[in-house]
Amino acid sequence: MMVSCVCRVQAPLVCLLRTGSLGAQETSAGALLWLAESQTNRVSIADAGAIPLLVSLLDGGSEEVKEQAAGALQMLVKNNLSNQKDIAEGLVELLATGSASAQEHVTQLLKNLARDPENRASIAKAGAVPELVRQLERGSPKAMGMAAQGLALIALRSAEFRSVVTQERSPERSPECIRLLLISDRS
Repeated sequence: MMVSCVCRVQAPLVCLLRTGSLGAQETSAGALLWLAESQTNRVSIADAGAIPLLVSLLDGGSEEVKEQAAGALQMLVKNNLSNQKDIAEGLVELLATGSASAQEHVTQLLKNLARDPENRASIAKAGAVPELVRQLERGSPKAMGMAAQGLALIALRSAEFRSVVTQERSPERSPECIRLLLISDRS
């Protein structure tokens, strides 16, 4: 009984992400964050189309909307490979095309998601490494620091991902953290 009730709630919440005021978007993203604590709900929230809408809020919403959207996205990836893939791909696309503010928020979210070893493969496979390296080279000082942390987490304990990170730029052009990863990869 509870599951069918929750499913009926999710569609209007997702609709509000698309068409609601900033306040409605913030409330909807917050409600989806709460609902996403359940594994079953993570699937139905994604099936309702929430992921691309939550990602897009990182580039146009208020700071409060961005916080709620980021929280919902972080919850939706838990124990769900399909959501991990979809969210990582959406974030990488926004990192490549979004505003400077959106790029900073996405870089922070990718760093936070990379803290969980389960998410690292989806992040790397979505193409995040070149975009995070670009943030190291051209991002704001805050984005540079978060990108370095995210790249280090992606490379952590995985020779395959360390190789992806270190091959992104030649050592002569690499930022210092990439050079350090190259050195640790050789030892």
